[in-house]
Amino acid sequence: MKNKKGFTLIELLAVIVILAVILAIAGTAVINSINDSREKTKYLAAQDIANMAEAYMVAEKGKVDDNNCVSVKNMIDDGYVDSDATNPLTGENINSSNDLSNQKVCKANVVKQEGYSSIENEVYCFDGFVYKLNESSRESLCENSSKNTTTSKNTTTSKTTTEKHLTVHCYKNGIQKTSFKPGDEFYCSAGLAIKDVQYYESSRIMLSSGYPKKESNKIVLKYTSTGNVTISAAKTGYTIDPITIKITNSTEADDNSCLVEGTKIKTINGYKNIEDINYDDLLATWSYDLGKIVYEYPIWIEKESSSNSYQETTFSDGTVLKTVGFHGIYSYDLNRFVSVDDKENFKVGTHVAKIENGKLKKVTVTKIEHKNEKTNYYHIESTRYYNVIANDLLTTDGYVELTNLYDFNSNITWNGNDEVLQDKNNLYSYSDLKQVVPYYLYKGLRIEEAKYLVNNGVITKESLIDILNNTMLNDSRTKKPITKGENRYWMVTLDTDNINTTNKEKYLKKEGSTYTLPKDDNVKYWYNSSDNKYYKPGSKVKVYHGMHFTKIEK
Repeated sequence: MKNKKGFTLIELLAVIVILAVILAIAGTAVINSINDSREKTKYLAAQDIANMAEAYMVAEKGKVDDNNCVSVKNMIDDGYVDSDATNPLTGENINSSNDLSNQKVCKANVVKQEGYSSIENEVYCFDGFVYKLNESSRESLCENSSKNTTTSKNTTTSKTTTEKHLTVHCYKNGIQKTSFKPGDEFYCSAGLAIKDVQYYESSRIMLSSGYPKKESNKIVLKYTSTGNVTISAAKTGYTIDPITIKITNSTEADDNSCLVEGTKIKTINGYKNIEDINYDDLLATWSYDLGKIVYEYPIWIEKESSSNSYQETTFSDGTVLKTVGFHGIYSYDLNRFVSVDDKENFKVGTHVAKIENGKLKKVTVTKIEHKNEKTNYYHIESTRYYNVIANDLLTTDGYVELTNLYDFNSNITWNGNDEVLQDKNNLYSYSDLKQVVPYYLYKGLRIEEAKYLVNNGVITKESLIDILNNTMLNDSRTKKPITKGENRYWMVTLDTDNINTTNKEKYLKKEGSTYTLPKDDNVKYWYNSSDNKYYKPGSKVKVYHGMHFTKIEK
């Protein structure tokens, strides 16, 4: 049997020394990485607070000291910095220490610091700002900081990002508006999640009225006097354009998106005055799926109402559109729908979409006039696409954020909606809303997809419910669908049907019933415009709202 030799003492010591060296190197790397992460966290915290300082300096001019600095403690107390923010000095919760009175953000002409470094100088440098962690911090350390700042060996250079350009929009009950009445409560957004944006106004804040106030992660504004107010927002990494809103005692109809009587609505049988439209009228609408005219039945019709004023808009080809309150129209300049009362985005020179002989045409706004004359007004929602062709112009309701749910291509078709629909987290189930809305509206208006807007901070679920309660679910405004006894009935038709005023009754189907599509040897599919689906001949379809099927031949 062979002898087995063990390790000698020298060999064991050599192994131990090697392991110690490896552990020392690894330990140093880990410690450096941890320290680096801590310093980066502090730097980013300082960057976020400095970003809010500009808003604070404008809104709270009386709290800017003689050195053009504001106290971080005051910013927290006044709601401009969240109480759970990170303290740039300690890296802990900002309320966990009592050193905040020494932390200040000062306005100065400095170059942005490249990367983040240890706080041995107790000062950070940003574009136009200096964050002083201690009263003794010297602003001169920030001069030409992009060239002269000394960083530790674990410093990571921050990435250069392209700033995104956004515009502030203001909403009342989820409705985008540019004009409010004294005492109205509203909030403003810049196309970001509401919780990510801080708001301020550059002319006055009505603190005597207790506003602005924070509510559900948004700043709620309210003004008691009339005049123009500029609302601005600040957010790291974004360039955000402010908006000037008007607080006015205007006599215009409030919260209405309507067309004046006599407006010509395009139907399958030609044109019909808006006041004569019923639930059995087949409307010509623009399909955002196909990029062409399709035909749909109304899902909601508003009763007659009256107003003491209206807006009259004239276009370059002589077309005139009369509207009350806010109403949506497609803008080629922005590739989305805008409200006719949005003075920033709808004005003389705006290019809008008109439809002639089934083709899109671009016309220009040449005149906008406000008429102080009494008039009656109405409104219609078409199934699925919400739009109606009014005086040959492509229009929708005033809740343009819902209509602009997806981006539009240049030919006014949806861009990227398939990606949204594939993620069930972007959709409401009916159980989420069944206590609020009947199923026919849930399906016919695609309300399930509104969750995508809620998830992205464009509106809140509460605002969505407010919109529904204010319009479709408001009995005082709603012309009820066709009913027999306790049941609703809807038009279900084929493009091969010979429909006229005397035989419409036979095409009415009870809500909840099943409709069987006819078999035809020449038909490959029946296309349903109300859900953008193709059905084989003989398929059974549930009736929850009006439907019109077009044959696709073999």
